[in-house]
Amino acid sequence: MKKLNWAIVGLGTIAHEFTQQFKGDCSQIYAACSRTLEKATKFCQQYHIPKAYDSYQKLLMDDTIDVVYIATPHQFHFEEIKQALQHGKHVFCEKAITLNIQELLEVSQLAEKNHLILAEGTTLFYMPIYKKLKRLQNEGYFGKLKMVQATFGSFKDPNPENRFFNPKLAGGALLDIGPYAFGICHLFFNGRVNKIETSMEPFFTGVDESSATILHTDQKELATISMTFRAKMPKRTIVAFDKGYLTLEDYPRTNRATFTTPEGKVTIFEEGKTDQTFYYEIKSMEEMILHHQPNEVIKLSLDVMQSMSICQEKWKNQ
Repeated sequence: MKKLNWAIVGLGTIAHEFTQQFKGDCSQIYAACSRTLEKATKFCQQYHIPKAYDSYQKLLMDDTIDVVYIATPHQFHFEEIKQALQHGKHVFCEKAITLNIQELLEVSQLAEKNHLILAEGTTLFYMPIYKKLKRLQNEGYFGKLKMVQATFGSFKDPNPENRFFNPKLAGGALLDIGPYAFGICHLFFNGRVNKIETSMEPFFTGVDESSATILHTDQKELATISMTFRAKMPKRTIVAFDKGYLTLEDYPRTNRATFTTPEGKVTIFEEGKTDQTFYYEIKSMEEMILHHQPNEVIKLSLDVMQSMSICQEKWKNQ
């Protein structure tokens, strides 16, 4: 079977983690790209990668490359995704995949037109535990979904120049941790979001520091989302059904869920391993590209980005 040749663009911390954990059944890392050839060469030598590039355009002209993994800051994602798709490359892009729904619609339509796979690296979309929970949900095991509660709080260095708080670097909690908090809600929703109530407190640079959001769906499901960059909160999600509730700790990459019934009966579900997150992402790309599996991930990303973009618009008027 054909092996997919991957190229990495953006050689920061996440790119090192991705490469260190890279394990594809039908994939290999063939190239890496940075703004300087010295940095690209050093990265390639460290991980025994055959090809180093100091130009994204040169990389895209390489017909050997099948998949581009984009690990640059998210303000660059739209143009980099677009160019890769125009050169016939599949794209796996770190979250947030774009800055807004308009950008994502454009590149997702381009991917579909060119018969290419575009997917976002929101880890929970690929974790085996969620595939298991969704199957049980669809079978009616948990009952009817009523509410999701998602929290995510990080205590970031309040440096206005760093990527978390700098508006020129697309800072703010929404685009950094929002794909997880909004993603877990959309993952369990059966209905379409038809109403959003949201409030935001800005950092002094103007980007969102903390926010509280309520999502309503057309099937009378609710979600409450609390996020902040200046206070530590547990990455915890409660998914409430009429037959009981799921508790998910460290939900962005968990492999464990607890289901508690109204009578207090507890069932624990486990699936997958938390140290193989990149493997699940790579495997999903392989299945979509080589085995023509439907791209369910981009549908989730579109729903999430639609909700986040509505929040962005509402915050402008606060």
